[in-house]
Amino acid sequence: MKNLILSANNLSGELPVALTNLTKLKELRISSNNFTGRMPDFFRSWKQLEKLEIQASGFEGPIPSSNSILSNLTELDLSFNRLDGIIPYFGGLTKLTYLRLTSNLLTGSVLNWIMSRDSRYQIDLSYNNLVEHSAPTCQDNITFSKSFSGMDKLTLHECLDEYPCSKDWYSVHINCGGKASTVENIKYEVDDDPALAGKFFNVRENWGFSSSGKFWDLNTTANDHVANNVSILKMNESKLYRSARLSPLSITYYALCLANGRYKLTLHFAEIVIRDNRSFNSLGRRIFDIYVQVFCQIYFYLYNIVEELIELICCRKNWC
Repeated sequence: MKNLILSANNLSGELPVALTNLTKLKELRISSNNFTGRMPDFFRSWKQLEKLEIQASGFEGPIPSSNSILSNLTELDLSFNRLDGIIPYFGGLTKLTYLRLTSNLLTGSVLNWIMSRDSRYQIDLSYNNLVEHSAPTCQDNITFSKSFSGMDKLTLHECLDEYPCSKDWYSVHINCGGKASTVENIKYEVDDDPALAGKFFNVRENWGFSSSGKFWDLNTTANDHVANNVSILKMNESKLYRSARLSPLSITYYALCLANGRYKLTLHFAEIVIRDNRSFNSLGRRIFDIYVQVFCQIYFYLYNIVEELIELICCRKNWC
């Protein structure tokens, strides 16, 4: 057996040791299950493994050191577990292209081998408890939003400081994933950057966004990060619902350079992909969390959002 995919079931208990007999495995995916206990340390049996995805599976404890000998590994997704301890040394995995450790309990420092990876490698360390003094400089290939304990939880100062404010702004209007549009005398800015990598994008002086995650089994292009409406829209503001940004895992918007004052935040949502018909598309659901945070700049975090149209009329203090 070369491929074993058991994702999105109700599997529980510990991972069977008998799986070590599958020595020819090239792909193992066991995400979205209810396993218990520590992540097993028997990966050394799968020396031909190329793709390992264990996302939201319930495992806890440190990341097994045996992962570091999987020399053929190209994709490693261990996000949304309860993994703790330090990040192991994976510097010897020269074929590793995607490393996702999002939303765990990892501690310690960001290791030098992570910082030395060039833009071919995409690494997501978001939502952990890493050591504050090891916060890296702004890099295109590393996502580290809310990765460090004891900080303001944004940890994008170096990225944002590269774009100083020339004036105070009093509003932001964004057509998420769409073209520049005017609706009821309000001008919505274009937001059509493909955002192929998990990184921070400063689209304008007063706003930007970061996107993270990877669409599995896709040779990702710009078209994979934008959804286009397939229905007839008759409402006055239809321009805002013709397309929307797609994010594999999470998307965060930052509104910057805003003057002190009281602001109104409006988020517009519309389903433009799942259709009420007899096709398999009618079975889909949207489940996501929204966080709004004000801390020296406004911060919007849209977790696991797939189709969203957003009007941002927002924010507060000058970026400092």
